[in-house]
Amino acid sequence: PITKQALLEKVAQMSELAQSTAKPDPLTGLSSLGALKREIDFRLFRSEAFAMCLVDVVGLGGVATEEAAALKATILRRIAGAFGGMLKSAGFYETTLSHFGQGQFGVALPKEDLERFCGVMLTTFEQVVLTLQREKVGAQAVDYSRLSVHIATVELSSERFQRSQEVLESTARALRGAKRDGQSKVVSSD
Repeated sequence: PITKQALLEKVAQMSELAQSTAKPDPLTGLSSLGALKREIDFRLFRSEAFAMCLVDVVGLGGVATEEAAALKATILRRIAGAFGGMLKSAGFYETTLSHFGQGQFGVALPKEDLERFCGVMLTTFEQVVLTLQREKVGAQAVDYSRLSVHIATVELSSERFQRSQEVLESTARALRGAKRDGQSKVVSSD
């Protein structure tokens, strides 16, 4: 039996989720973390085999001034725009790309697209960095030679995971391991 309190809590939870998924990330205009969680939960519910990638742009350094924060925001918007454009131009139509904050992006996509996606993502990142260098965006403040991307991947199924939070935690562990081991490209997690 469902209690009135349990029903009210579930309605409040669903309302909060709906509000969080409706708002795009204010910095990049991409989907929010809430939207990605909803997409993951939906795919788990449908028992789809899919993949999750966590993309971390590193090397922008700590933000010490308002000017540095504005520069970092500009660079992240350009990277986000390039990633979003890449999804469309490369034909990744069943893919959800979200910005988590800082330099982290999350991507849920069909499992069969994973390998091609990682290759295209790395190429896109290298191209946007070269473009920013050529345009001298933040040339005095950013050492573009230190800018890199880490991509952690996890292949998913409803037998292995029950909730989006488990998926995100597993992918984050893979990413931390890659960074700790000094890997700067793609690392897969079991």
